Amino acid sequence: MPLHPAALDYPRERAGMVFALPQQAGSAPGPPSQMHMKCFLLLCSVLLAGLLLSGNAFGQIIDYPSDPEAEPEKPGARPGGGGDDDDAGGGSGSTKAGELLTPSTKPGFFTGGVGPTFFDLTRGKAKKGLGVGLSGRFMVALDFGYHFSGDFTGPAIGATIEQSFDKDFYVFNPAFKFWWDIQVVDDLAIYVAPFAKAGYALGCGYESCSAVHGFNLGIGAEGRVIFNDFAMAYIRPIQGDMFLGDFFGSTFLVNYSILIGGGLTF
Repeated sequence: MPLHPAALDYPRERAGMVFALPQQAGSAPGPPSQMHMKCFLLLCSVLLAGLLLSGNAFGQIIDYPSDPEAEPEKPGARPGGGGDDDDAGGGSGSTKAGELLTPSTKPGFFTGGVGPTFFDLTRGKAKKGLGVGLSGRFMVALDFGYHFSGDFTGPAIGATIEQSFDKDFYVFNPAFKFWWDIQVVDDLAIYVAPFAKAGYALGCGYESCSAVHGFNLGIGAEGRVIFNDFAMAYIRPIQGDMFLGDFFGSTFLVNYSILIGGGLTF
């Protein structure tokens, strides 16, 4: 017995996928569109560039001398200096660790990150009333920022480009972004950075690539560590995004993301 068309569309609405375009009853999914392939190639290029930059940064960290003017250690000398003097030297391991994590003196940074992103709360014509669901996607994020203070502490402004996708749709989300880096450990380049952003969201379903548009507001926080005042790693356990726009009518959407990544300071 044939199913009613509304029954075919029910699982997609129930999952909260407000960007996905409804599929006509009885139609089979078509081949990936040119938009789909272009997005895939773009993401591959971004990831490849990130790997190359990360490899170069790691090589510079390994080869970076802790003291370029220091004389090479003589054969037979004890670690930490001091030679045969039992009272001299010591503490070289902690000294090198401190030099590796010296607080950054550079105000600028460029980072990239990857991780999962989830829908949480939707409302609008696509789904009457309020409903809760989880629709997981993959996210790639690029950030660029600069601190007012002249080093890596305090307020910073910049921009971010976030892209998320799954098997049904793709979202492109550029935004202006504001950070406030707080050094949490004295004399070490360990920071906590709450942030906020405001921007634009463009969604596209793969089947017909009919674009939808929205306004984006986001808040969150991340932990950052800087090595040798050059390379940076971060983890972003909290990022919440709100989307307002003409997604199948008047729609409100909340998104939650978790990212890890790294980059360079300048």
